[in-house]
Amino acid sequence: MQELCEHFGEQVAMADGSLNRAVMRQIVFSGDPEPLRELNRITHGAVKNRILQLLQDEKGLVGIDAIGLFEGGLAELCDLTVAVTAPEELRIARLMARDGISEEYARKRIAAQRPQSQFSALCQHTLENNGDICAFRAKCLAFFRKFSIM
Repeated sequence: MQELCEHFGEQVAMADGSLNRAVMRQIVFSGDPEPLRELNRITHGAVKNRILQLLQDEKGLVGIDAIGLFEGGLAELCDLTVAVTAPEELRIARLMARDGISEEYARKRIAAQRPQSQFSALCQHTLENNGDICAFRAKCLAFFRKFSIM
């Protein structure tokens, strides 16, 4: 948080010291790609360090859900990588519903991400999340069983 405040200003911190996600979203998805690059530069190392700390005590199966899995050097910690994809219009609708944002803003956020085809190319497997939560849960369970994960 200290480095984020130093780079982006104190307005990115809430009174309790947590990240003001609404302000940060406005800054990094303004149309200029530089703030997002800076955010990623600052956070990737911190996220990887925290995950390494958490993994020290884990003995069993662990999943890492990270948009910057490859950019942040987290993929090297994984035995198996899986891209989860969904049709763009469905992604936009889900993002709007989850974050209470406009369609225009949801499209900007998705446009700032690498194409799903690149995630699929980087990962060993791809699961498409193109239905409801129950259908996707069933796909995940079948995938886990296929690889004897469950």
